[in-house]
Amino acid sequence: MSVNNSSVVTNAIPTTTYATASKAAKAIGIAHQTMMRYCRDSVFKHTRAGGPKKNRYYDIVIPDNWADLIGRSTKACQPLSLEDSVYMASFIDGEGCITIQPNSDDLFTSSTMFAKVTNNDVPVLEWHRQVTGLGSIHPVTSTRAFQWTVGTQEAANVLKQIRPHFKIKGDQADLAMQFQAAKRQFGVRMRSLKELQAEARAYLDLRKLKLFPGDTLNQDASVKRAQDLLKLKKDPR
Repeated sequence: MSVNNSSVVTNAIPTTTYATASKAAKAIGIAHQTMMRYCRDSVFKHTRAGGPKKNRYYDIVIPDNWADLIGRSTKACQPLSLEDSVYMASFIDGEGCITIQPNSDDLFTSSTMFAKVTNNDVPVLEWHRQVTGLGSIHPVTSTRAFQWTVGTQEAANVLKQIRPHFKIKGDQADLAMQFQAAKRQFGVRMRSLKELQAEARAYLDLRKLKLFPGDTLNQDASVKRAQDLLKLKKDPR
């Protein structure tokens, strides 16, 4: 195994070491894949496996100032021209979505905001990635389509630039940006019950904005999770 000696953590800052990425992610209330990305980008010191397990990370050092480190790792959206802003807003209006997704079925896991565009034409999605400098493109399971996805504060950075040009999903963009702004205020740490309930309300509000007149929310697992979270009077953890 090779060691990645990132210089972002110093001995002057109190730290905690976690054996695996999943344990580190759970400790500060973020998704496992998000923690993997921060390790890959050398935001945190860690030991990295070699060979076929090269994308696994161990002995991850989380400093007490982790929120500041993660905040600095967020990329800004490249400045968009008026033409590009209008074009991108129209794509998200017609073939995209703005969503808040729970990071797991665990009642006390935080949620993540995403903006996505799905299309069969990969060059269209590659254009989104190139003009913003953000996001990733991947195939959509069980279809012939592909999807450009950007998440968290990076998604908010994109939405902020194109917000004036939405015709359909402006309210969804506003709610998503408010959700993300609140998360940055909380910092990246284990969420309190009050904060998790605020996320749950935002998730349900965004789902309701997408309903046709007269429709009601499907009682799927994510909706039930949010509703169960809102029923709690005290934190049982």
